[in-house]
Amino acid sequence: MRVARLTILAQTARLWVDATSAAAESGNDAASAVTLVLLAREAVEQACLAGIAMAERALGTAAFETSGDADRIRRDLSFFLRQANLDGKLAAAADALLAQPHPVGEIWQ
Repeated sequence: MRVARLTILAQTARLWVDATSAAAESGNDAASAVTLVLLAREAVEQACLAGIAMAERALGTAAFETSGDADRIRRDLSFFLRQANLDGKLAAAADALLAQPHPVGEIWQ
């Protein structure tokens, strides 16, 4: 079950990154591409945090053994995900979404 759930998380994050790349490379609307980037960062962060939690649960206390690879990877990824202004990216994305004249499902099409 955990492998299936991790696969769902990874695929969802990949789709966000793919959509972000396509929007950024299209050059059509820079402002909406930036909004998509902010949302993608959040989606990838959530997927990674959920994956970390699943790995910790699967490994139990072994996930926290400081001499093990799991602990090092968990700490490094957790630190990397804690970018500056975590709430600011969501607030900026929300402001941009609310200012859009199009429904959310049509912004990046």
